[in-house]
Amino acid sequence: MIATDMTIILDTTLDDLYSLDSDEPHGVVTAYPHPSQPSRAMPHPFSSEHFLYGITFPNTTAPNAMQNILERGIAQRYSFIAGRAPVILFDSLPATTDAESQKKPEQPPSPAIADVVTLHAQLHPTQRPKLQFPRNASAIDLPPNTQIAIIVPQDELAHLPHILPPETHYHLLSKRWLALSSLPTPNSLIIDPIIPPTADHPAAIEAEISRMLHSIQSYPSLPFVIKVSVAASGRGTLLVRSETDRSDAYIRLRAILHTSFPHVTPQNAHLHPLALILQPFVAGEAHGISFFLTQTGRVIFHTASRQQFNAQGQWCGGWVSFPAQQRLKERYWGVVVALAENLHAEGYYGPVGADVMTEENGGRHVIVDVNPRVTGSYHLGLLRGHFVGRGLVEVAVLSPLYVIGDRSGWVERFAREIEEGRMIVTAWVQGVDGGRSYVAVTVGGEDERRLKRLVGEVEAFVWEGYSGVGE
Repeated sequence: MIATDMTIILDTTLDDLYSLDSDEPHGVVTAYPHPSQPSRAMPHPFSSEHFLYGITFPNTTAPNAMQNILERGIAQRYSFIAGRAPVILFDSLPATTDAESQKKPEQPPSPAIADVVTLHAQLHPTQRPKLQFPRNASAIDLPPNTQIAIIVPQDELAHLPHILPPETHYHLLSKRWLALSSLPTPNSLIIDPIIPPTADHPAAIEAEISRMLHSIQSYPSLPFVIKVSVAASGRGTLLVRSETDRSDAYIRLRAILHTSFPHVTPQNAHLHPLALILQPFVAGEAHGISFFLTQTGRVIFHTASRQQFNAQGQWCGGWVSFPAQQRLKERYWGVVVALAENLHAEGYYGPVGADVMTEENGGRHVIVDVNPRVTGSYHLGLLRGHFVGRGLVEVAVLSPLYVIGDRSGWVERFAREIEEGRMIVTAWVQGVDGGRSYVAVTVGGEDERRLKRLVGEVEAFVWEGYSGVGE
């Protein structure tokens, strides 16, 4: 029997959190890109002309179908914790035909929309978002006295009221802002690009790129870290352990800058989109801290989790031990409050994720990354009651998983785990024409050993799907 009747109840939702410390309705509407149709014209990597993200977020060099899946998966994961507030999932990619963009409302929902509705059906009815699916960003019609909260600023949303000015949000998301702040962070060398007077001249661009990259060649000690200022999920962060790594990083960054530099203009240069940050490598224990910052500057601590990265250095999940949370909260409370004060001084309120490391020598806590937005592991703290109430105190999120087959096969294989509440599907984007589906799951175990066993079963099922293709 396929388990379909497990009801998920979150401890709290973004709707609840935005309502804290205010006597007025919060009026916050979350908005996420969500390309609902599989056939789309591929947008240029720099289709955002003012707010540049280059190749680093979300993954604009991916093939058409993969970019579609990535954006839809992110929208699913983040909307899962929205609560009863409105959520706008707007089509972010241009249609290949006018007929697609004029899809009649009486037609059945697209598979992409059906995926979202199925996902949210797991939630208790009182915690299901009020979904809207505008055909594009310009079709978004906000109710009076509302503002949008987003993952990253985007040109196509600039006409809408935001809870924070988009340029301010862009700065807060940058590695450069953290490096220049008064917060405890590794010593940083900031390399800002200078726009040549003849920026359209290849020789001028080449000279400026060479100037920027000279610091990489001359950085005195190994290991060290290079960060592209505006990036996410580990993309744009390069660890240099050897001279071979240094050479590889030089080549990769030269290619990135050559592609990106022509898109830096006098209108967006003040945002420093291509700044490079060089820092010594910090050895020590690391945790991803998730908390909510209310409108009055109060901190609601959620979790400290261990972030997981794949061989390419990209984020692929997080692990949380709930029995350790009080101890970790006390350990990091001082640095969390300092970060909250800095963000609140800039006018920010809402969800926050931060990567904090404890140095081996002296035990100083340093912040190595700040994300004033919903993050991939943010929901772990909001599901504490669900898991701990079932005796599952070690919990992990695995994302992304790429699975061959449809959702029914997955649900049938893990029917018992889903029915027991030890597995929650937090995103499922069905692949097109038998292609790979994007999956994110959150799983729990009574202890670390049993959690690892379940994670191993998930990974084996994913691998078997790949190895069985064509047999």
